[in-house]
Amino acid sequence: MKKSNDNATHDGRIIQCPIDAVDEHAVYQRVVNNSRDGQFVEDIRVPVFGETIPFCYRVLRPVGRRFGFGVDNTSADVCEVSDLLSANEVGMLLQLCHELGLDYGELDVLRDVDDRKAYIVDVNNTPFGPPKFWTVEALLWRLKTLRDICGLVWVHFLRGAQTEGILIHAAQGCLLVGGGRILEQISESR
Repeated sequence: MKKSNDNATHDGRIIQCPIDAVDEHAVYQRVVNNSRDGQFVEDIRVPVFGETIPFCYRVLRPVGRRFGFGVDNTSADVCEVSDLLSANEVGMLLQLCHELGLDYGELDVLRDVDDRKAYIVDVNNTPFGPPKFWTVEALLWRLKTLRDICGLVWVHFLRGAQTEGILIHAAQGCLLVGGGRILEQISESR
């Protein structure tokens, strides 16, 4: 598989190797068989906040749109971490984030149906946030869960008039985040 090394291009395509010339602006990786019943592929989006993975998203999209955008998703469900990842896998994901210096971000993980291994295919230090298909009530519940679990604020300016600029304040204050790093802790009084 070949995809651009630029952020959020979603231009992946399956190629046959070996190739004649390597594109220095591209990334090459093995195709992970994350197919479900031959009709859909399943992605696991893993939000990371410091040393915490509070939950995961299970995202399905048609096989023909395997490398597509969020609008191509058929469903996006919030799942308990233990439903999708083992404790050992969680430890390895958090270790990778630590080694990369990623305090805040989202990992794209694919589970291969043939070997059952989890493969990290992307590390996002500018996460897009919750996938579509969430009601405002479900979104607010998840944001409050993050506040309670992580003691921080998760700020995403979401698309759509009903959810524009939602901000949930944490009891301990806010964290200002950007580019995958916690930039500053903001006190409640500020």
